[in-house]
Amino acid sequence: MRFPSLRVPVLVACTLAATQMATATAATAQDRRREESDRARRERLQREREEREDREYRARLRQREQQREALRRAEEQRERVARERAERERRLREALAERRRRDDWRDSYRPRLSLGGGFDVRSFGGDDNRYLVQGGVDFRARSGLGVRPEVLFAWTDPTANLPIIPCAACAGQPLINVSQPTTRGRSRMIGVAVSGTYTLARSSPVRPYLMSGLGVFSTRTPQVEVTVAGATPAGAPNYQANVNWRNDVDVGLTAGAGLEFDLGPARLFTEFRYLLTDQPRLRGFGGMMPLTAGLRL
Repeated sequence: MRFPSLRVPVLVACTLAATQMATATAATAQDRRREESDRARRERLQREREEREDREYRARLRQREQQREALRRAEEQRERVARERAERERRLREALAERRRRDDWRDSYRPRLSLGGGFDVRSFGGDDNRYLVQGGVDFRARSGLGVRPEVLFAWTDPTANLPIIPCAACAGQPLINVSQPTTRGRSRMIGVAVSGTYTLARSSPVRPYLMSGLGVFSTRTPQVEVTVAGATPAGAPNYQANVNWRNDVDVGLTAGAGLEFDLGPARLFTEFRYLLTDQPRLRGFGGMMPLTAGLRL
């Protein structure tokens, strides 16, 4: 009995197996390539996403940095503007302070010329009125203390009874009935004084002040003697007058108070003082209490 040959089926089976193996191998290779391609694409997409995220992150960083830089510049600008404003305000304050100092110097330290006049309240309205004229220069500090050198001139025209001195050649002649002669002569006093002053309420437009000082005063007083040398043909007494001048110098103290009123650049003042001297030597000017008024320029 003869069996069919197994070579063909085996070859076919081997061929099919080889074909299937080749097909499987090809499919596996294709799958592997596809997987590699997918993996490469995923890696590329991942890299692109990472790069994009990195770019976005860097962009956000740059934006934040720019914002911080803008804020820093704005803050620097505000600080610079604030410093400039503070510097301008400081300069303005210094200028105002300097102007106030100049005004204070002009108002306080600048010497002021004082001119005034008045009368002695003791004798005003009587027969021997005393009048006084004064001129000086005021120096004052911002503290209110000051000094005033000044010149005082006073005069009076008193009436006095004159002594009668008979002439030596009239001895043995009959007496002539004569009345008591009187005369009016002008006595003068001039003095130089230096007084310290202290001003109160310096910021007020009306300022009281006190004053006290020391001075040297000179007086010139007429001394008149009348001599009766007989009589005229009509029988009237024949008077002969002899005038001599007496000069005295004395040291005195002055003290008083006053008020000062602002009148723009000038000032009006009125003051009352007392002059203490050796009265007999000053011939009536010692003990004067003059009330004066005037201007300070």
